[in-house]
Amino acid sequence: MSKKLTFILVTMFLNFLGFSIIIPILPFLIQRFIPNPKDLAIYVGIVASVYAFCQFLAAPALGSLSDLWGRRPILLVSLFGSVIGYLFLALGGTFWLILLGRIIDGLTGGNISTVYAYLADITDPKERSKYYGMIGAAGGFGFMIGPAVGGVLGAIHLTLPLFLAAGITLVNMIWGYFVLPESLKKEHRLAKFEVSHLNPFGHLFDLFSIEILSKLFITSFIFFFAFNAIYGVTSVYTKDIFLWTPVGIGILLFVSGLIDIISQGFLIRKLIPLLGEIKLSIFD
Repeated sequence: MSKKLTFILVTMFLNFLGFSIIIPILPFLIQRFIPNPKDLAIYVGIVASVYAFCQFLAAPALGSLSDLWGRRPILLVSLFGSVIGYLFLALGGTFWLILLGRIIDGLTGGNISTVYAYLADITDPKERSKYYGMIGAAGGFGFMIGPAVGGVLGAIHLTLPLFLAAGITLVNMIWGYFVLPESLKKEHRLAKFEVSHLNPFGHLFDLFSIEILSKLFITSFIFFFAFNAIYGVTSVYTKDIFLWTPVGIGILLFVSGLIDIISQGFLIRKLIPLLGEIKLSIFD
């Protein structure tokens, strides 16, 4: 396996590891800075939502900038933004600094889309789906073990998982600086950056102009809305109702991620020939 492919896989793994490592410790991290403990779920939801919203706002611009300047600088800047975001979470002495950390990480969170673009640049179209599957598996593995790592280390000290995520991501960024070549040739780059590239809603309008894509988008939106709502409230619910510590929450989410990997990586392949993609999607 080439160094650049290894770097891409590690980056995808760390991206999901860093996202999920925070989940078990987030309510414990935030509760120190809010006036009313009964409002904890609201504050946790705000922190989780602002990260995703900033990613939504920044993704089109980062994608266009990667077409203009190349994939390499955007990947490295995204990793550096994650490092800063983790440090704000770890060192922030107020709720607003924690929120700022998630905003910074969200606005520079172009890792995923740029990773896929980089992979498309360096792979043959016939083998692309195989490599997309590999980086998808790397992300799924990171999402699975992240909560367990966050829970165990968070029991030692709440900020320890954040410093670990910042340190590993910084090392990954430095490694990428030396081993990652640019994948997008100059003749294939965007000629000019326009203001319209900053508008995330423009891409949605383009998507809804294609009927099948609009249906898939709506279905995916409903699924991930429910999925993220569950993940957003699980840590607060188990903490308040069952008095669980970060360790218990981390183990619960680890088991959930493990079952998801088994179903996505094994059961789906077995069931598609029997039920077909449409029936299986409805059943799922």
